Amino acid sequence: MTLEVAKNELIKTFHHKQFYILLVFIIIMALFSTYIYSDIQNKIINGDVGANRYTEKVKESYINMNGSIFMEKFLTDFIFKPMIPYFLIFMVLFSIRTFSEDNTSGNLKFFILGANNRIDIFYGKILYLFAIVTIVVLINILLSFVLGALFFGVKGMTIKGLLSISSIYLLAIIPVLAFSSLIGVFSLMPGSSNVFIVIGVMLSVLVSVIDRFTISKYFSPIGILTKLVDVDIIDIRIFDLVKSNFVAFIYFGIAMVIGILLFRKKDWIY
Repeated sequence: MTLEVAKNELIKTFHHKQFYILLVFIIIMALFSTYIYSDIQNKIINGDVGANRYTEKVKESYINMNGSIFMEKFLTDFIFKPMIPYFLIFMVLFSIRTFSEDNTSGNLKFFILGANNRIDIFYGKILYLFAIVTIVVLINILLSFVLGALFFGVKGMTIKGLLSISSIYLLAIIPVLAFSSLIGVFSLMPGSSNVFIVIGVMLSVLVSVIDRFTISKYFSPIGILTKLVDVDIIDIRIFDLVKSNFVAFIYFGIAMVIGILLFRKKDWIY
C-alpha cells in the first residue's frame, strides 16, 4: 500500500499544472542566472568600475567560469536561496496538496477505508514527498550543469568537482523534507487547504529570514539553506552541512511520530 500511495501521488503530481509551473520557474531562473553571471564576467574582464566591489577570489571564479562553477553559483539562486526560499515554498505547497487537499476532498478517507494498515498511507505520502523533493533537486543538478556547460564551457571541470557540488545539492533533501513534512502533518488539522497554504508559505519565509540573521540556523530544520550565502563553496565544510542534516533528521522524526499518531486516530482523521 505504501508504494501504491506514493506512486499514485507522483502520477497526480505529473498531471498537475503546479509541477510544470515549478519546472518553468526553475528554467527561467537558470537562464536568468546565466545572463547575470555572463554580464558580471564581461564587466570584470573589461575592467568595469562596478566590478571593483568583488574580491579577487570572486573575480577569478567569474573569469574562469565553466559548467561546474555555474552549478556552484546557482546553488544559492534556487535550492539554497535564503530570505525567499523558492525551493522550500514549492515543496511546502506539494506537501499541503497531498495531505490537506486529500483530507478535505475525501480522497484520504477513501484510501483509509480500503487499507489494511492506515499507517501505510502516511508512509506512502512521506515517500512521495521524499521522491518529489529528490526529483526537483536532480532536475536542478542536471539543468545547471547543462546550461553552465553550454554557456560557459567545460574547460577546467573535473569529475571530482562535479560530484562534490552535486553532493551539496543532495544535502538539501532531508532539511526540506523535514520542514515540508511538518507543515503537511499540521495541515491535516480541520481547516481550509488555502489557509494552510498561506500559513505554510509565511512560515517558510519567516523561518528562513530568522535563520539568516540569528543563531537559529544551527538548530532549525532548514538552517542549512542559509549557510552558503556568505561563504564560497570552496570554503564550505561538508561536515557542517551533514551536521545540519542531522538536526533536520530529528525534526523529520518528530513529523513522523506526530503523523503516525494522527493517522491512528480514526475519528479525528474522518
